[in-house]
Amino acid sequence: MTDGERPSLATVAKAKVLTRMLSSESQNENKDADEQTLKAELDGLIEKIKKAQAEAADKTIEDICSD
Repeated sequence: MTDGERPSLATVAKAKVLTRMLSSESQNENKDADEQTLKAELDGLIEKIKKAQAEAADKTIEDICSD
């Protein structure tokens, strides 16, 4: 193709498909990063809940044993 020629329809279509694929991959990467952030936050919350449950169980055992 020279400077004065227009790209063929096949070339334009291929470029559009590749652009969509790259855009989709970029969105997936952002989605993956968001998922990882949310998973890390969820893991932190689960650990806090487990710790609070263990402390509550210890407190209950202390209350029962001290009577």
